[in-house]
Amino acid sequence: MRNASTKRAVLVLLGTLLAIVVCVGTYELVEGVRYEQWKEGHRNSQGWFGGLTIQSSNPVLIWEYRTNGLYENTALDYSIRTNRFGFRGSDGVTEEKPAVNVPKKCSKKRIRGFFISD
Repeated sequence: MRNASTKRAVLVLLGTLLAIVVCVGTYELVEGVRYEQWKEGHRNSQGWFGGLTIQSSNPVLIWEYRTNGLYENTALDYSIRTNRFGFRGSDGVTEEKPAVNVPKKCSKKRIRGFFISD
């Protein structure tokens, strides 16, 4: 009697695991197809923000901002301005060097470790 109930419990467990694997695999497949369709749709459109975005040469990025671009939405009082590198914000070109804190003398104390090897 115990042998039959053990077999039944194992079969129920395996059936449940198989159902979970099939459901998760199907979900991942469907969402992967939907994501690829979204990427193709974006590549074929003008892009977001009135053409401020362009297709990236890097396939992982999908899109990037156009250099020296400007997008203004007067209804929302919102604007995006990009610099010469295609990033939001200023170029950051300055003649000043950044301040760096370098210690005058390094400490003579060292940490020694013991390593065991073959």
